[in-house]
Amino acid sequence: MRIHQILLGASTAAASLLFSPRGAGCCSAGSAADTPTRQVASVDRAVLRDAISEATQRLNSPQFAEREAASRELIDTGAPAVAALREVALQGSLEASVRAVSILEAIYVASGDFEEAATEDFWSEFNDVLRAYIWVDLSEAQTTADAAESALDELERIGRPAVAERAEMALESHYDIRERRALCEIERLHGKAIFGGLPATVFWNPRINPAPLPNELQREGNKGRGELTMVIIGPKWTGGDEGLKQVARLKKLHSLYRIEGQQVTDDGVLRLRAALPGLEIQVRAAAKLGIEHRPDVIGFGVEQGCKIEAVKPGEAAANAGLRTSDVILQFAGQTVNNFDSLVEILRHYNPGDNVDATVYRDGEVRTYHLTLTGWD
Repeated sequence: MRIHQILLGASTAAASLLFSPRGAGCCSAGSAADTPTRQVASVDRAVLRDAISEATQRLNSPQFAEREAASRELIDTGAPAVAALREVALQGSLEASVRAVSILEAIYVASGDFEEAATEDFWSEFNDVLRAYIWVDLSEAQTTADAAESALDELERIGRPAVAERAEMALESHYDIRERRALCEIERLHGKAIFGGLPATVFWNPRINPAPLPNELQREGNKGRGELTMVIIGPKWTGGDEGLKQVARLKKLHSLYRIEGQQVTDDGVLRLRAALPGLEIQVRAAAKLGIEHRPDVIGFGVEQGCKIEAVKPGEAAANAGLRTSDVILQFAGQTVNNFDSLVEILRHYNPGDNVDATVYRDGEVRTYHLTLTGWD
């Protein structure tokens, strides 16, 4: 029996139970009325496993049409087929191995695209019953995409050369899916992603970050935000060291800001460095000014200090009255030689602390009183 016949039979049986008087009233995933569906799935699990095994064997068929048919069946099967496809990719013939990677890629793309569409449908649907069904489908798509991505990752690391290369190409070709899914998890754990350059809430370091793109890019929607340039692990981060695995999925990430605190350990950061050798990790104080800095000729009569490029409304600098082109000469009684020295001084203060800043503006030196703000 082919896989699609097994799945069709299980789905039909599940539907008859679900919509019978005995199964009526099921409105959410995990409810008691959902038990018959789980029972049908468990009854056919062994049969499905045998059918998947038979389909993977047909990937070696001398007939092209048979190999293609087996591929389509395995793609349609989704998550249950991933483990078997991984084994074929690792131990099967070269023809079957490369085809198995292609099938995993197709499963990954299909489930990733469905996950994105289902997420939009879930948040735009107001009917609770329909939202429950969408949630079940969404959860299945997430599980499938996770399994396929994990298998491709493993094959890229330990597969034979042709397989590893094909897995790497698959992940690279669909990096947008990987990035979107990883960022969804990072934001769920209360991390923050910065796109298209650094906004005014972040210090800009010319040695690490290229010049930011126009601010308009930072305010556009998810698909128009530009290139991901930074992730911030701030005081609200709930993922701990384990959550840094989501950051490690972002192979193209340029830099990470780690805000001082107990959110992650040094060991966790070291493991992240090992996973992403090219990642620049910067430590920032819990307190901030809310300014953007760029190197520039400071101005007539001033030889040192930190020149402000922009201030963000609602942050410490703006609240105190600091403006673009101001030059911070002293902060909390200490001399500010440049951007780096200001950052170092800030590390000794916390959000809510009150400090004085001596500022050069329009040929005059003024003192401003600031109440430091913190990272989100």
